[in-house]
Amino acid sequence: MVINLFIDIIHLFTARLRLLSKSHSKNQLELLIQLLQFTADNQGRSEQFYSLLQAHQYLFDHNFPSLLRNWVKSRLLELGSEKAKNLAINIVRFSNLIQRCPLGLQKSHLEVAITGYNLALEVLTRDVFPRYHADILYHLGLIYKQQHLLDFGYKSFKEAIDIIEFMVVETVEKDDIQWQRLYQEMVDTCLELKLYNQAVEYIERSKTRSLLELLVLQDLSLKMNSEVDNQEKLRQIREEIEQENQRLLLERKKLDPNIYHQSASQLSITDNTRNLFSQNLDYARINQLRQSYRDNHAEQPIKYKDIQHLLNDNTAIIELYILQDYFCLFIITHQQGEPIKWKSSKQDLRQLQNWYTRHIQLYNQDKQRWKNNLAESLQGLAEIIHIDEIISLIPHHIQQLIFIPHLLLHLLPLHVLPLKNGDYIIDRFSQGVGYVPNCQLLKIAQQKFQQQQKTNNTNSDNNLFAIQNPTEDLAYTDVEVEAIASTFTGNYSVLAKKKATKIALTKSPYKKKIYNVKWLHFSCHGYFDFQCPLQSGLLLANSFLKVIPSHADPSRYISVKSGKIDLEQCLTMSDILTWKLPNCRLVTLSACETGLTDFDDINKEYIGFPSGFIYAGSPNVVGSLWSVDDFSTALLMIRFYENLQLNHHQSSGVCGVYLALNEAQKWLRTQTKAELLKFILIKFPDVHHRIQVRVFLKTYPNDSQPFASPYFWAGFCPFGSYQ
Repeated sequence: MVINLFIDIIHLFTARLRLLSKSHSKNQLELLIQLLQFTADNQGRSEQFYSLLQAHQYLFDHNFPSLLRNWVKSRLLELGSEKAKNLAINIVRFSNLIQRCPLGLQKSHLEVAITGYNLALEVLTRDVFPRYHADILYHLGLIYKQQHLLDFGYKSFKEAIDIIEFMVVETVEKDDIQWQRLYQEMVDTCLELKLYNQAVEYIERSKTRSLLELLVLQDLSLKMNSEVDNQEKLRQIREEIEQENQRLLLERKKLDPNIYHQSASQLSITDNTRNLFSQNLDYARINQLRQSYRDNHAEQPIKYKDIQHLLNDNTAIIELYILQDYFCLFIITHQQGEPIKWKSSKQDLRQLQNWYTRHIQLYNQDKQRWKNNLAESLQGLAEIIHIDEIISLIPHHIQQLIFIPHLLLHLLPLHVLPLKNGDYIIDRFSQGVGYVPNCQLLKIAQQKFQQQQKTNNTNSDNNLFAIQNPTEDLAYTDVEVEAIASTFTGNYSVLAKKKATKIALTKSPYKKKIYNVKWLHFSCHGYFDFQCPLQSGLLLANSFLKVIPSHADPSRYISVKSGKIDLEQCLTMSDILTWKLPNCRLVTLSACETGLTDFDDINKEYIGFPSGFIYAGSPNVVGSLWSVDDFSTALLMIRFYENLQLNHHQSSGVCGVYLALNEAQKWLRTQTKAELLKFILIKFPDVHHRIQVRVFLKTYPNDSQPFASPYFWAGFCPFGSYQ
């Protein structure tokens, strides 16, 4: 259809072309029309386009932009709205081809592309065609960057980002890779301009957008303390936006193009195209709906000074970000007016990507080799990331560190990267090392922690609810939960084995117990679904199936390495996003792969258990990055809860989750066989469990450290509030 419309436009002009003298201008005009014809042909004929351009380079002089401008301006005066739109879209494609010219860009090429984009902006206006408008601004920004006109590039990228964030409902899951590249280009531009505060702000806006898109799909809000039931209101506004878009589309189609036949002297291109699409149409309503959705859906973008206010004097953030050619990081503290910036080389990024490919392939194909090689592999990662150099940039008074990863870095245990002096990163920071998905979720976690501190200051609120071994195939989860529960002096509830069903969690008395719980502990299997992260889940009773029922809905069942599982019997990410945990201090996921996110799909990057439970109301979550060992996990968790309870009693309820977990990890890796046997005598009352442990440790010398390998202890990470 676009091709046919454009051919009509060509025919309109061909008659006039014949009247021109055989001159340089005529040759330029012929070339322009031929190039536009190739562009309109949507059959991938870019080779012919560039061949034609190469053969007529001499015609691409300083007059060509004016020729393009005058030709488009005159054509728009003769076209109806739909044909004008298609002409503008074709001009954008033409400009894209010029911008990507493989023949070697010349200044005249870029000027032609800039002219084309600016003409298209006049037709594809922000009010009527916001997504097109943002796309054109993005490409304009790229050209300005190529010409080192960074201020103009910054302005173009800023306008494009403002548009896509304003209309989050209509851009969700549409061209999201391009929009994320828009943020990357903006961050790169900020770095070139040395606008480091703004670079951090746009990184955060990029990461928050990914989370917002997840919530849009569920009609959920990222706003704190909303006065309304947001889910229903957001769903209603989204439907109204769709209806209003349809109404405007129908109204545009009704416009009579004949009323726009006016001479160029009567109307400028700006006035003409504005009238062409806007006369008798009211866009105020749809913009009002977009603003209403955004107001109810999310807070304003977080500013650098607000990020600083989230930190105390002894805590720093390391914000990581991966761009097209390099990765970078920013060290943020409460005191410094701008972050400390560090930037990798292109080679560093290639090495990081290659390292991860080898790491994940080995993990999926040969778990034993992966375990054996993990310590050496982490040493290689530390060198690629230049971790010693980065740590040296952190002010010496900093005692606590928060990582905010990006893409594949979410899947790596950054807190246990080895330093040259033989320590791990967790040894360097005395108050602990943890993670947050982004600063918006850190803000939410901090606010929820502070709210809880005001309302839950008594020991009577110090209650535990645990899910224990629902699939009945984990040897040490029973002793893990029993030992943890014993530290709560009777103030606990356990839903164990076959009783731990999804239905039980949704009914009284357990539904109310979960709503009021302070410490929520899952000791069970977990899995992460990279194809559909919202289907990732924790396996409850009746989850495993030997045979899928005949005539069953296949979307209800997925395959994991252990067999088929029934999603309706699992606690999935979709379920968790609907939970309310107003009193919960910590959710511990003593299960496999519960700290993972999907980094291959950018807009699913923050679909993970940590984000889900923080959103549900818990300021802290502990999850794992790989399939963890059952026995070492039990030991780690028992020690972790001992640390939490000790801190709880000594610090008037202020429990440092980062520190409690990090200390448990240090303890487990340094314990000798003899020390572990003493610990087990106290914590494992069951004789059968003691015998199992002795068999496990039999081959180790008494002074050896059986769990020194990072595999046994490094996989667990603390997420959320650092307090």
